[in-house]
Amino acid sequence: MHIVGAGFSNMDDRIQRRFDELADNAESIASTRREKTTHVPGSEPFVRGTRGTPDRTFTNTFVDPILVVQWQTSVSSLFSRVFANHDPTFQRFADACKANLNSALSFDIQRSIFRAAKEDFEGGYLFDIQNLVHSDVFIDELEQAKHFLDKGFKVPAAVIAGTVLETTLRRMCDTHSGLTPSDNINAMNNDLYTANVYGKASNKQVGSWGDIRNDAAHGRPDEFDPKQVSQMIDGVRDFVAKHIK
Repeated sequence: MHIVGAGFSNMDDRIQRRFDELADNAESIASTRREKTTHVPGSEPFVRGTRGTPDRTFTNTFVDPILVVQWQTSVSSLFSRVFANHDPTFQRFADACKANLNSALSFDIQRSIFRAAKEDFEGGYLFDIQNLVHSDVFIDELEQAKHFLDKGFKVPAAVIAGTVLETTLRRMCDTHSGLTPSDNINAMNNDLYTANVYGKASNKQVGSWGDIRNDAAHGRPDEFDPKQVSQMIDGVRDFVAKHIK
């Protein structure tokens, strides 16, 4: 059986791998850098005794615009997973992408934002991503619980859903000052309720799910039925969506 939590590092690895791929793509774009020099001839003075304009030379540096668009799209997709839409990094990159597509200077600015985001991720400074990873993995686990239940295996389905619930509560306790994560669903449930993280209705519902999980884990399958497990899976899914953002 797949264990809840085993997918966390896999998700992080996929994000890291995508950062690395896009960094390589940026190198490829940089290699298309080329210069274009434009010569503008000067002019004679219109009025005797005044100066005309001298000859002028402008040099602009460009990169391949098609590759830039592809890279921007992929980076934006990655950032939408790693950052909230209102995050300064997400917004800064979106603003930078509005500039001239084939301008090397514009691309260098976008690339510097990307590098900063990559360094923050690798340094463990992105906190929203942890919630996104947990949420995605939990949904996968609950789909597995649903699969077991559909096949008639209510006990493993209840155990998986209960483990998702326990891990969610532990993470909630870890992110709220003064609360201590534990291996006891009831204890964490009561602590979160006492700390006003959620209300009485949620406290009662979490307690009910905890009872089902305990019965399933301790060989008491007659204490619950498939309908209750199905409702538990749906309820835990909504609970994760609400509290792990």
